[in-house]
Amino acid sequence: MPVPLGDIIRKLLTKRQMKAFELGEQIGVSATSVSKIVNGVTRPRQATFSRMCKVLCETKAEERELVTAFAGAEVLQEDDSPQSPDDIKALLEADERYLEVKAQSIGFRRAIARELDKAGIAYQEEYCEGIYVTDFLVEHQGRRIALECKFNTQRNFDKTLRIAGVLRKQLNCDHALVVVPYVDDAVSECEVQKVEIATPNELHILLT
Repeated sequence: MPVPLGDIIRKLLTKRQMKAFELGEQIGVSATSVSKIVNGVTRPRQATFSRMCKVLCETKAEERELVTAFAGAEVLQEDDSPQSPDDIKALLEADERYLEVKAQSIGFRRAIARELDKAGIAYQEEYCEGIYVTDFLVEHQGRRIALECKFNTQRNFDKTLRIAGVLRKQLNCDHALVVVPYVDDAVSECEVQKVEIATPNELHILLT
């Protein structure tokens, strides 16, 4: 007997240390709709489910588990409940927060580019080889470095470090560097081999 979709979603939410309303914010549905999906009242639309997979699944095994549960939920009515004014307001507020963080992240990356320019360090922005893309590829003093920017260190920082490690290997870099606005206890406790963490002010020291 297939595991209910809601049970898999709960398990993945716990694993990601995420609340149901945070999932709703990231996939663009109301807290009420998430609650109905998790409690087995409705099943998500295909587009909603695709966004849910991207947010909740970090491995192919997790994705297969979620897809299997989704297929078993096909007998349920799709979530087409009308959104209340409160739901619409909540979604708009979530969109505003998302745009604010997006603007801050873009501004942070531009600040990193300015620091590299000031230090006279050559770089390629959004360097890509196949599916592997890094924010900046630095080739300086005989070293090749994948440089990733992470403005919001409170969300998926471990994942950022792992991705930096993958980029270092796949882009044939000597090192990978994750630049953050500041280093706190949560950040300093994270560690991946050959991946360093730095603030913008430390860039010129680490790269020269």
